[in-house]
Amino acid sequence: MKKTEPLLLLTARFMMGGVFAYAGFAKLREPPEWFLQVLEQYALIPHVAVPVLARVIPWLEWLLGAMLLSGYLCRFSALSLSVFSLFSIVLTGYQFFAGQLPEECGCFGSGTIELTPAQSISLNLFLVFSGLLLFMRTNHPYSLDAVIRKRAA
Repeated sequence: MKKTEPLLLLTARFMMGGVFAYAGFAKLREPPEWFLQVLEQYALIPHVAVPVLARVIPWLEWLLGAMLLSGYLCRFSALSLSVFSLFSIVLTGYQFFAGQLPEECGCFGSGTIELTPAQSISLNLFLVFSGLLLFMRTNHPYSLDAVIRKRAA
């Protein structure tokens, strides 16, 4: 492993984990109905699934982001969050090409950080690639996974 690779992995973990932990926490501070209204604006999401997703997504974002920050189950967390980011790209892209962009993306709760569609897609592309980089590495130095693996050996 190159000398810079552990720092690159740590930086990617902290950036991706921080974005998702904050995004989930910001949504959890809002009433669930707020995120439900945001999700209803996306045409690709079946209306039956919206109430469940509005309650589950913020918790998953917060939990998986915290897991990635701590370095616990890095590969699982990174891949799961990459999938979230990929779905966000698809949803935003579809709405853009359909000419039906929502008033707000709902990424970070109401009023805290507002992103344009281009900013949202750019951020999510960065997160997808960061997550894939983290997923492809089996060894994550400076992580809880490394501590657990060391103790098990």
